This record gives sequence, structure tokens and C-alpha cells, in this order.
Amino acid sequence: PLYPRPIYLLFRVISSAGAAGLWFSASWLDMLVAGSLGLVVALFEGATLWKHERMILEVVAAWVVGLVAGLLSLSFPSHLCFGGMAVGAVVDILQGFRVVYSIMEIMSKHT
Repeated sequence: PLYPRPIYLLFRVISSAGAAGLWFSASWLDMLVAGSLGLVVALFEGATLWKHERMILEVVAAWVVGLVAGLLSLSFPSHLCFGGMAVGAVVDILQGFRVVYSIMEIMSKHT
């Protein structure tokens, strides 16, 4: 691996929290939850599995993130944003999502 595992996990937390903050104007609490859920997704991805098992694992990770983010946003609707937490947490398993979203932002002149 290029980076040690703890550094990789730290980058994933920062990436998830940053995506929630930048794309959804999320609060600090949303960013904290998105970063924590991003860490969970990164830990799911750390398992050594075959390719077809890895695809199922991504679905399970996304399901867990959706369930936790949904329950938290239903419990605290005035403090947490479901979209920011959910998309921020799974941004690294969505292939090409960051590039497409960046291009959409540039084309709509929201820079």
C-alpha cells in the first residue's frame, strides 16, 4: 500500500466530512457524523475479499450508512441533514461521483 492504514482512514474521514460540508453546507455535527460513517465504510472496504464479494460489501456498507443516517436525521430533524451525512459517507465508493458533481458545479457556475 502507498500509505499506512491509519493515514488512509484519516483521509477517508476528512474526505467524507469535507464532501458533506462543501456540497450540502452541512453543520459541524453533520460533518462529524459523515466523517464517522465514512470511517465505517472505509473499515468495510478494508476486508480482503474477492471481487464479487466486494460489490456486495459496498451495498451492505451503503445500507448501513443509510440506516444510521436516516435514524439520526429522524431523531434530530432540526440538527442533522440526511443527504449530507449519507452522500458524504459513501462518496468514496461511488465511482466517478466526485468528477461528475464537480463538472456539474462548474457548468452551473456555482464556483
